[in-house]
Amino acid sequence: MKKRLLSILLVLSMLMSLVLTTAVGAKDASAQLPFTDVKDSAWYAEAVGYVYEKGFMKGLSPTEFGPQKNMTRAEFVTLLSRLAGLSDADIKGMSSNLDFNDTPKDKWYADYIGWAVSVGLVDGYEGNIFKPDQSVSRAELATLMVRFLNFMRITIESADTVSEFNDKNTFAKWAAPYIEELRKTGLVKGDADGNYAPNSTTTRAEIATVVMRYDLAEKTAKSEEVIMEELYADFLDTYACGAHGHIHTRFNFGSSLTVDSLTALIQSGFDCDPAEYVVTCTDMDAFNTLKEQYGNEGNLSIASQP
Repeated sequence: MKKRLLSILLVLSMLMSLVLTTAVGAKDASAQLPFTDVKDSAWYAEAVGYVYEKGFMKGLSPTEFGPQKNMTRAEFVTLLSRLAGLSDADIKGMSSNLDFNDTPKDKWYADYIGWAVSVGLVDGYEGNIFKPDQSVSRAELATLMVRFLNFMRITIESADTVSEFNDKNTFAKWAAPYIEELRKTGLVKGDADGNYAPNSTTTRAEIATVVMRYDLAEKTAKSEEVIMEELYADFLDTYACGAHGHIHTRFNFGSSLTVDSLTALIQSGFDCDPAEYVVTCTDMDAFNTLKEQYGNEGNLSIASQP
């Protein structure tokens, strides 16, 4: 029998290691950029290097990235398709979903917009137009990013590292919930005055920064989910535990393991009243470790069985 239990601290340390390793790689990438308009000392250099290396964003030319240029709605939905892992072949023909008066189906962006519309990421404007060349506002950025997170089923735990925006009372009613939700993820921040400025346009440098933060957070969430699945399998394999002789394996951890959620999972996995059951372990080392980790929490009762 395997004698291994991955602790919560080990999980967290692995995740932190992943984030630090990836971030270092992003910083190194900025030194290899072909763009003459992105200096190594620029605040956005790391983010530009990251999105360029990952293939999420391309230059406006072989030597120009255009960090201070605004991003259009057509460019942004194209970027989201790349973040979703889709290739040009994957979205080919999606323009058949379009009927906007200002979006010809033979334009380079038509398939990308068609995809974004088909999955519910974007809407058109009154008059049946899309405005593909209009710059993305910060309110639209928040809306599209939150919808994209939901589409990808990615949950970024609330960090609460970004204070509430000072201009929140000026947010349009339709945009306010999206801005607040995105603020909690830490993917966006306010300006020097603590304002979000929802009606301001977004530059390519700013969006590159948001994309890098998203991708790092997504990788952490996915890695955590894999680790949690392994931890659950490890738990079942390591501990010959049972309530009434068995543990149900239809449960999985998802991506937000805590001692409390693990305890709840263990409890809900038993076919008996959680207030009455006893977890039994035939291995004393396993029993001692399990008792130390999860004993005396809620209704969990642990006993050894020689």
